[in-house]
Amino acid sequence: MIKSTLKSLSNILPVPGRLRYALMKFYLTSVERAYDTYFYGITAAHLRSSLKLWQIINRDQGYLRSFAEGRCLDAAGQPVPWYTYPAIEHLDQLDFSGKNVFEYGAGNSTLWWANRAKSVTSVEIREPWYDQIKATMPGNCHLMLETDPDKYIESIKKIPDGFDVIVVDGYARKGGRLRCSAMALESLRPNGLIILDNADWLPMSAQYLRNAGLLEVNMCGFSPLNSYAGVTALYFTRDCDLGRKDSTTAARAVGGAPRCWEKETNVPTELRAELKLRI
Repeated sequence: MIKSTLKSLSNILPVPGRLRYALMKFYLTSVERAYDTYFYGITAAHLRSSLKLWQIINRDQGYLRSFAEGRCLDAAGQPVPWYTYPAIEHLDQLDFSGKNVFEYGAGNSTLWWANRAKSVTSVEIREPWYDQIKATMPGNCHLMLETDPDKYIESIKKIPDGFDVIVVDGYARKGGRLRCSAMALESLRPNGLIILDNADWLPMSAQYLRNAGLLEVNMCGFSPLNSYAGVTALYFTRDCDLGRKDSTTAARAVGGAPRCWEKETNVPTELRAELKLRI
C-alpha cells in the first residue's frame, strides 16, 4: 500500500526529485501522526481519498505553483487574488463586466479584476511594491501611490461617483482596515459589494459592515501561499443585482465530481416548463 501511495504522489507532483521526495515524506508523516501508524485503521481507499484532497488544493487550485513562484496563481499560472479559494471561485462565477472596482492594496488581485471588470482603481501604500507592479497594469487599471496612511485611506474620495465593488485589503495598522471599511461604505454604489479580506482577523470591521445592513457571506477556507485557513467576507447591499456569467448552468467547484442529477432525461418536461427552466 505504501508503494502505491508513493507512486500516486510521484505522479501528481510536477516538481524536481528532491523536493518531490521531501513532499512525499511530509505527506506520509502527517498521515502517520494522524493515525499513529500507516496500517492502524487505514485502508488503501482512505489513502486514495486523502491523496485526492491533497491533489485538489496543491495541483488543481494551484497552491504548489503559487508557493513555488511566490505569488498568487491558479493551476494555469494566471494571477488570482490573495483571497480564500472559496471566495475566488464564487466571485469568478459573477458578471463584473460593467462594474467599476476599487481596491485598497494592489497586486495580482488587480490583474484578476482587470480581466473581469470594466475598470479597476487601486491604491498602494508601499512604494517599492508600487514601483514593481505599476508596469504590469493593463489599460483599464488606474494605480495610485499614497504612502501617508491618512491619504491612503481617503484616496477613494478622489472618485466622487463611487464604485460598484470595493475591496478592503492592504494596510491594516492602527485600525487601517476599519477606517477603510467606513470609507468604502460611503463610496459604495447602490447594488454594490464590499469585500473584506482576512475578516476573521478584523472583528470590528466585520461588525461595522454587518451593522450597516449589508448581507454578510463568509467564504472560509484555504488561500494561495498561506498554510492556514482564513475568511474572505463578502458584504452585499440588500438589492445587489450582480448576475451570473451563465445563469443556465450550475456552479462548478475546482476538483468537483462531474455529475448532474438534473439532466433533461430525468427531469420531466412538464416540470421544467412549469418552472420556466432551461438546461
